[in-house]
Amino acid sequence: MNDFIWENGIQNEHNFWDNWFKTKGSLWKDDYSRRINSNTNLSSYLRQFIPDNLHMIKVLDVGSGPITNIGYKWNGKVINITAVDPLSKLYHELYRKYNINSPVKTVYGKAEELSAQFGINKFDLVHAINSLDHTENPLLGIKEMIKCAKTNSWTVLNHNKNEGTNEGYRGFHQWNFFVKDGKFIIQGRNGEEWNVNEEIEGVKIIVNDIKKRVQIHIKKCGPVAPRVQQAQIVGILPGGR
Repeated sequence: MNDFIWENGIQNEHNFWDNWFKTKGSLWKDDYSRRINSNTNLSSYLRQFIPDNLHMIKVLDVGSGPITNIGYKWNGKVINITAVDPLSKLYHELYRKYNINSPVKTVYGKAEELSAQFGINKFDLVHAINSLDHTENPLLGIKEMIKCAKTNSWTVLNHNKNEGTNEGYRGFHQWNFFVKDGKFIIQGRNGEEWNVNEEIEGVKIIVNDIKKRVQIHIKKCGPVAPRVQQAQIVGILPGGR
């Protein structure tokens, strides 16, 4: 991803989130209210991936944007959320500008450094919404997420379908996520294409093709060894929206 795309993408994200804070959600008032409220329940969609008998739960939310949207509470359980995004510095400036006390403050983190930063087999759930399709190499980003998940835990991806094409490959929108013949496919603007089901070993992958979204549920069954060239990842770009 060249510097022009990166810088233009950062400006677009700044403009969006600045207006989101200024207007307390812009067109998404309910989303703002849920995110800013520390008593918001953990997403029922995500709860299905966490064993009921766990009392202490560690969650990694990747490309979270300024405030995670997954919720914070669940039946008295202790939920420790780590929200990471490479634009955390920008978000902290917006916290100060609008006097925001986020229930979970986003910390700096890059896709290619997730396991180095947080460790291997550390999280009970790893999650990304509308963020991995912004990376230089989303397949390697997925690998890093799975490495951070504990064995028998889930990595959950929830993304808009074909975002690159839909957005005209502007800014951070450089990849398409879609389902073909029941398989999770990643396709770039230059025609590069990966069948993720065939690229990652030691996992169980469940693919949900739901209208305009692609939901991918990846259960870590053992060591993960993607068969993929080691292309550089610049980092996960801001998502969470």
